[in-house]
Amino acid sequence: MTVSPVVWALTLLGIVALLLFDYFFHVRSAHVPTLREAAVWSTVYVGIAGPDDVSTLTMELVGDRHQIQDRACREALSALCGILRGEQPPLG
Repeated sequence: MTVSPVVWALTLLGIVALLLFDYFFHVRSAHVPTLREAAVWSTVYVGIAGPDDVSTLTMELVGDRHQIQDRACREALSALCGILRGEQPPLG
């Protein structure tokens, strides 16, 4: 896949613009971010990264905390093994 220089330039310009926006309107006012604020900014940045032919892993979170952690670790390791063996595409 070939990406044109114009697309690269726009991508770099967009990244620099986001970093400048983040610095001048967010970082300069030193404070401890709230969980909501962190979630919003994380969502924005992940959304900008954008899914491009993304595969996801869906699992039902039932049980107590230990059971959920155990299942999440097993599913993550299973997905990683599948990716390394070439059996499934990388997760987004």
